[in-house]
Amino acid sequence: MIKFELISKDFKRYTKDQLLAFVITVRDLMTADPQFKNLLPKVKILKNAITEWETAMAATLEGGKIATQIQKEKKLIVINITDELASDVDTLADGDEKIVWAAGFNTNKTGSRITSIATPSILDVKQGDERGSFKLKFSKVEGRTSYAIMIKEAGKDEPEIRTSSKLNRTLTNFEPGKELTIQAMAIGRNDLQSEWSQPVTFWVN
Repeated sequence: MIKFELISKDFKRYTKDQLLAFVITVRDLMTADPQFKNLLPKVKILKNAITEWETAMAATLEGGKIATQIQKEKKLIVINITDELASDVDTLADGDEKIVWAAGFNTNKTGSRITSIATPSILDVKQGDERGSFKLKFSKVEGRTSYAIMIKEAGKDEPEIRTSSKLNRTLTNFEPGKELTIQAMAIGRNDLQSEWSQPVTFWVN
């Protein structure tokens, strides 16, 4: 997919330390600037996501694969929220670079092209072997290194992000009888990301 935007989303390729410094700057600048008052609810979501990511990063200092995986998932949530916020700022700016810079984002050159890998499809969702679990099957996306899975449980404000390196994934630890809304994203090299797939609704038992 190719699209044209004034705002640059090069932060997706930042190192962990660079990304953390960047999103903190965006958070602080947008919080302090009244021209972004209508975007403050999403800035607050970013603030909370940053806090959770920092906590997850601290937990990795003790080692362990689970802590590392959680840190990666929390980082992806921060990237996703920042990506949405960048699009909102791009719309608000309406071509005015000064507004983009005031929010802490960078700008592309006029007419620059942003390319991304194809958006995956969720081909199948079915009940898992255990209660509170379900099985997912994704479409194959050329150039992807993994998939991100966003699960929104009915009645909860914040979605959960999980990852998979395979076309098939079983997800567990969900409350039986709950309605879930599921979307997938393909992730390529250098943190290149697709758009989120169309949502699929599933009742987990």
